[in-house]
Amino acid sequence: MKLKCYALRCIAVVCAVVLVACVDDSYDLKDVSTEVTIGQGRTQLFFGELDFKSIKDLIGDNKINGLIIDEEGNLSYGYNATGETEKIEGVDNVYTIPGTQNTFVAEYPSFDMDMVSVKIDDSSDVYVNTGAISAYIPSLSGTLSDAMASLVPDIKGTYGKTFSGNDMHLLFDIPQQLKNIKRVIFRDVENGYHGAPMRLVVDFNGVSGINGGGKINFDIALSGGIFTIVDENNNLICQDNEFEEEYEVPVGADKVEFVIYIESVENTIALNDDHQLDIPMELECNMTFDLDVKAGEFDLQDVPQFALYADFAIGDTEVIASDDEALFKYQPAEAQKINIKNLPKELKSVNKIGFKDDTTLNLYVDGLEWLGDSAENIVVEATLPEYLVLGADGNSDYTYNKSSHSITTTLAKVNDGIDVALESIDFGVEGVSPDAEGTISLDLLFSINAYFVDGAIISASTLVHDEYLQVVEGISDIELKIESLSGKVDYTYTLEQSFDFKTDDYDFGELLIGGTGLSPIITLNIDNPLTLPLTAEASLSDDTGRKLDIDDIVLKAAQYKNNVVVPTKNSIVIALEERRKEFENKDVIFCPVDFDSLLAGTIPSTLDVAVSVGISSDTVHTLYVMEEFEIGYGYSFELPISFNDNLDISYSNDFSGFNEMFADIAEYDVKVGDITIIAEIENTLPLALEAEVELFDANGEAVDIDVTFVEGYDRINGSEDGVTAANSTLRLNIGGGKSIDTKKLSKIDGIAFTLVAKSDANGSVAINAKQGVGARLSLELDGGITVDVKDFMTSNN
Repeated sequence: MKLKCYALRCIAVVCAVVLVACVDDSYDLKDVSTEVTIGQGRTQLFFGELDFKSIKDLIGDNKINGLIIDEEGNLSYGYNATGETEKIEGVDNVYTIPGTQNTFVAEYPSFDMDMVSVKIDDSSDVYVNTGAISAYIPSLSGTLSDAMASLVPDIKGTYGKTFSGNDMHLLFDIPQQLKNIKRVIFRDVENGYHGAPMRLVVDFNGVSGINGGGKINFDIALSGGIFTIVDENNNLICQDNEFEEEYEVPVGADKVEFVIYIESVENTIALNDDHQLDIPMELECNMTFDLDVKAGEFDLQDVPQFALYADFAIGDTEVIASDDEALFKYQPAEAQKINIKNLPKELKSVNKIGFKDDTTLNLYVDGLEWLGDSAENIVVEATLPEYLVLGADGNSDYTYNKSSHSITTTLAKVNDGIDVALESIDFGVEGVSPDAEGTISLDLLFSINAYFVDGAIISASTLVHDEYLQVVEGISDIELKIESLSGKVDYTYTLEQSFDFKTDDYDFGELLIGGTGLSPIITLNIDNPLTLPLTAEASLSDDTGRKLDIDDIVLKAAQYKNNVVVPTKNSIVIALEERRKEFENKDVIFCPVDFDSLLAGTIPSTLDVAVSVGISSDTVHTLYVMEEFEIGYGYSFELPISFNDNLDISYSNDFSGFNEMFADIAEYDVKVGDITIIAEIENTLPLALEAEVELFDANGEAVDIDVTFVEGYDRINGSEDGVTAANSTLRLNIGGGKSIDTKKLSKIDGIAFTLVAKSDANGSVAINAKQGVGARLSLELDGGITVDVKDFMTSNN
């Protein structure tokens, strides 16, 4: 119709000119040629558009197994297999080991000392200077008036006596484990008061009647050490070897009495050759008094007297200890067996077993509780097997000597039992191998000995003991809480996945794909639950028997944080080397491979992926334990559909509904020159296309008319970036320049375009679903259109 309308408009103009010109009545129209040529040269008529069809439009609603179109429109085959796990036998992390107990007879020094008591009970006259008094008093007795008393000089007297060492001799036999006597402690035998009392009594007798008050000076010197003297209220009044004090004498006093207490004497005498202590306690006592004279009755023949009463009863002694000889030593005759069971079969040898922080060994010693406070001054040393490594940081109950494998504490602490932190069991560089049942058997044998702290001061009374004394030493039940194992292991596990592409089932709608340029990406996601690096080897194989091996993959070890094993995620990317840049800033293990040797440019029907994960027993590793390990793994397979020299991809697009135009040509006997179809192509595919065309009738059947491309206008340019459209022009000559039977032309209803991708062999370009091709179609008539006006006029009549 478009052609007819175009012709009618042109003919109307032509007819108007002809009618005006024909003014001669004798002119016969039938004798005049009514053929008119419209449009000299080439005439171009627009007759339609090929809608832009993207790859996504071509695929339509077809659901293709494994076909993925991402948000950017990139097209690929992809498969994901996630959530697979491989369970690995774990480690029982708690073992209860029965305790051990041993009873033995302990030998240690006995210091049983009979009470030594030295008494002093001595009374003596006091010398009084009566010569000065007799000058004023005519007789030695009488009554002294006030007037006379003021004339009489002071009454003065003195007293002195020394008690030899034979009187106060102390002798002690000292056990060899003790160095010396530090102190001799005295007590009052009668009332138990702390210290030996010394009473000093002065009876003034004949001068008491004229005693006008005054002062008394006492001076007492004790040999053999440094004495501690206290008063009746236990207040320290002297700590020396001489005591001197002045006391007030009341007016008219008949008698005065003073009491001091000798609390102890610190020894300054060394032991003799027989390891004895011999203390000669000499006592020198001196007294002077000076009294005023007052009126009263007196009898100077009855002289004043001085009495000294003392009872040096030894209540205890303090000795200085020596560590030259042990208090006791003991080692059991037989070792106890410790069995650590159910270790994983993958453990070929164990160098070290590490324990959690709260794993302890409880060591105790019973039977010496009676030592009381002295137990603080007795050192207990336990030497443990060399394979036990203990921890001591922050523990004040003991000290640990790692080189000697021993702990040191006091008897006071070990008597209550001490918890010794177990850090590890160290079997050395060579390690030990579990037996066939996964058991390691150990000998628990330790020695224990006790000795005095060198230089410690101990009360001798606490060293008195029975003839026989049983001591019990042992280790309570041990709960071994294993945290880690160091040794040689041999783990090997195979993780497999098969991808089925089902290529026969692919239905791309109008899009036909016969071959692709392949640039696959295979991603293996493996969670490593073991705190040791695993090595992996992968293999890819297809259904034809072709195989590709990948070696030297190292999986990062799991982390141990806050007493929990945190599996480490490892992403292994298997792709062409040229794709490495895509993963430079990603946490992946990139493995470059040459897929051409496996896939040969075709989509396989199946692809099998096998990964062998494990570790050899050549190196010692540390494995933190769990009751069970799980290797979590998943696979993803991405096969971008791309163009390269192996590509065979095509699709069709057609334009129909212009048979009326060719029918007009036949009906009205329109004569045309060469007919050319012009297609102005817009292409966003990143590659050149070649077109094949075919004319078809209203029934979709081919019309037997030659269609040829004009040289130079037979190729569709590709987009340089896959986004910006490339413009090209196709010129199709209908009939090949020869005359065409108008009846054949009338059959033409449309043109079918088949676009075939021709990729550049130098590389591959991925398909994007947004890419596609569209066209604007025109009909070009070479030489214009020649029509017969009569046909149109007849038609109008």
